[in-house]
Amino acid sequence: MAASDASGPHEFDRYEYCFPNQILTLWDADEQYDRQGGKEREVWGQVGIGNDAYAAAIAMNTGKNEL
Repeated sequence: MAASDASGPHEFDRYEYCFPNQILTLWDADEQYDRQGGKEREVWGQVGIGNDAYAAAIAMNTGKNEL
């Protein structure tokens, strides 16, 4: 998914990550969500899908201006 976003290099952040060209966010990676793998790997707990207003709100709330 990161490779197809074409928005440059991607770095893992367990709290949240936004794919800016797709307006898709991943939130709260934690081992507790790894139901199939015995809670050994971090799995995203929430997914957000939105429009330009959603992306702007995320940028404002996280202090990230790359959106």
